[in-house]
Amino acid sequence: MTNSAQDFADLLTMAVRKIKAIEGKNLEVIQDELGFALGREGASYINYLRRPNLPSSQVELEALTRALFNRRGLEATEVE
Repeated sequence: MTNSAQDFADLLTMAVRKIKAIEGKNLEVIQDELGFALGREGASYINYLRRPNLPSSQVELEALTRALFNRRGLEATEVE
């Protein structure tokens, strides 16, 4: 486990919890929706990233970042 993977997992967890607070949905539903937004089979991929692991490609990282930003889980400064 690298620091960058842990840092990414921590930021992802914070973003998912922020979306939960804003939208009032449970974490599993949010993770499921984010996974589907990435073309994955639901929450399992988001759970995998939170364990901590890094996205498999730059394209997936950018898609996840966009999805989190659009749902107000990340601020512009965090996206950078």
